[in-house]
Amino acid sequence: MRFKTGLIAVCGVFLVGVSAPAGTASSTNQVVKGRFSEFSAGIDRDFDIWGPVRLTIGEDWTSVRANAKGLEPSTTYTSHLHESACSDADGGGHYKNDPAGPPAPPNELWLMFHANSAGSAHDSSSAPWVVRDGARSVVIHDTDGARIACADLFVE
Repeated sequence: MRFKTGLIAVCGVFLVGVSAPAGTASSTNQVVKGRFSEFSAGIDRDFDIWGPVRLTIGEDWTSVRANAKGLEPSTTYTSHLHESACSDADGGGHYKNDPAGPPAPPNELWLMFHANSAGSAHDSSSAPWVVRDGARSVVIHDTDGARIACADLFVE
């Protein structure tokens, strides 16, 4: 099950001027940011991927919003929160809320990028859990699963 933008808007967590869900002080939210850049090794296509990523951690939720440009037009890409920095094993494994749990939402935080005719895409998603220390990057996967771009996450 994936939590899409509609749910995020209902919770009051749409990331433009971050606001917390009702009853949660916005000062308790932690924001980490990053910028996509493409991986240069092991990619058989020429991409020029870039764009911002914003991860917001609330009292009992985590949300991510990202924009990507330089993708192949009219193509869908998956993207996930990863355990490691981009320079460490290309982001390491997928971050899981329950490390022994399934490799899918709601145990993982996923984005789906549907690139438009100009190769631009955006998505947002949220999870009903607080990310632990250890989530270090967001990785975009090509249609064949290869890692094509990564954004390290840094505290704002």
